[in-house]
Amino acid sequence: MYEFLLIATALLCLAAIVIGAWRYRDTFNPLVYLGALLGALYVGYPAYLLVEGDLWLFLSEDSLVRVQSIYLAGVAAMLAGTWTGSGSPVKLKAGRARPIAEIYDKEHLQRLRRAAVVLGLLGVIGFAYTLILVGGVGAAFGQGYGGGWHDSGYVRETVFLTLPALLWLMVAYQSDRPSWLDWGLLLLIASPFLTQGLLGARRGPTFMAAVGLTMGWYVMRQTRPRLATVLVGGSVLGGALLFLVANRGEIYLGSELELENNPLEILQAGTGNEYLYGGAVMLHAEEHGQVFWGGRYVQFFLVHPIPRGWWPTKYEDTSNMLGVPAVDTGNAGLPTDELRWTVGWAGASGAAPGIVADFWAEFWWFGLAGLFGIGWLYGRSWRMAITRGGSWIPWFGIVTASSIYLVMQSMEAMGFRALIMLAGSVAIWAVGKYGGGPIGVQENASRIGTT
Repeated sequence: MYEFLLIATALLCLAAIVIGAWRYRDTFNPLVYLGALLGALYVGYPAYLLVEGDLWLFLSEDSLVRVQSIYLAGVAAMLAGTWTGSGSPVKLKAGRARPIAEIYDKEHLQRLRRAAVVLGLLGVIGFAYTLILVGGVGAAFGQGYGGGWHDSGYVRETVFLTLPALLWLMVAYQSDRPSWLDWGLLLLIASPFLTQGLLGARRGPTFMAAVGLTMGWYVMRQTRPRLATVLVGGSVLGGALLFLVANRGEIYLGSELELENNPLEILQAGTGNEYLYGGAVMLHAEEHGQVFWGGRYVQFFLVHPIPRGWWPTKYEDTSNMLGVPAVDTGNAGLPTDELRWTVGWAGASGAAPGIVADFWAEFWWFGLAGLFGIGWLYGRSWRMAITRGGSWIPWFGIVTASSIYLVMQSMEAMGFRALIMLAGSVAIWAVGKYGGGPIGVQENASRIGTT
């Protein structure tokens, strides 16, 4: 029965990829990349464990049937929401032409570019400042999984302003060819994520930099990559992420680079494996009735942005008020040591549950509605980006680049990053639109098609 559920999940993810690429004729449709990410976590991980024979060491067969049933329902809900949000296929005009996007006049394009450069450099400066505080680049990345630090989360997170700046710059160059200086600025603005990814061996920043640069390139050219290109590129990127994480202890400045660890090692069974940990969290919530009913999300999205200086005991107070664990302790409020009473082992510190288990722990079966809503948001963002363009293109780029945090970690891991980047995107848009009189808009047709 378990194998049947695994195959059904695989077919569902494969169908999503096919529908996104062929029905919508757009390899950037979220059905393509969400289907791939969901398939990696809920099919690839367990299939590897099944082949290795380690799957049954952590969860019983009955438990795994229950876990995979919930995972299948969650994947179906999220992909159904994405399909619904994407709407009907956009009709092509003049061969491969699609109705597009607002095209800003030159004056407003210049303002958009200046605002994007300023915001991007602000993110670069914030990132550089965190490196200076720990002794510079050498000290920050002179050890595995290194990086900068600042006690204020607002300073640490300024790095996320670089992605909306990068996307807006590329959108603003849809009608003009960037100069070598412009390309230098683009690489400078992308440098914090590239540095974190390559020197800090961090999969999230690496993914975001790769997606931001790739999507921006195709947006500038107003084309789309072929499905084969996406599949090959996605496989290479996935392999690179596995390689970075497996060898992060040997990737740092001054290392002898003895990169001998097998990338598949991070998929091995263990208390930190996202598939197994997420399954244990769901079983624990069901067996002990420990559902949070939105309490953790209230802390994440309403309480977390409030500076501690204004409310030093914000997590303790809201935890007592809502009757849920404080999210600044343990694994973001999820049970860790308590899992031993359900599955016989404690979860690893810092383990992530994956999006389906995260919503399940928060809302039980009602979490399927939340997953549907998240999928709908992705689908609708895509549709607005290709039919209206303008500020919707960077927004779609933001949610796309953040999707690895959403699927592989949790709603919180994606949410706070996306909110910061959305705020930066809105700031750039506001300067471009209102920074010097009414905006000039002209309708145009653009050849946004699969090439």
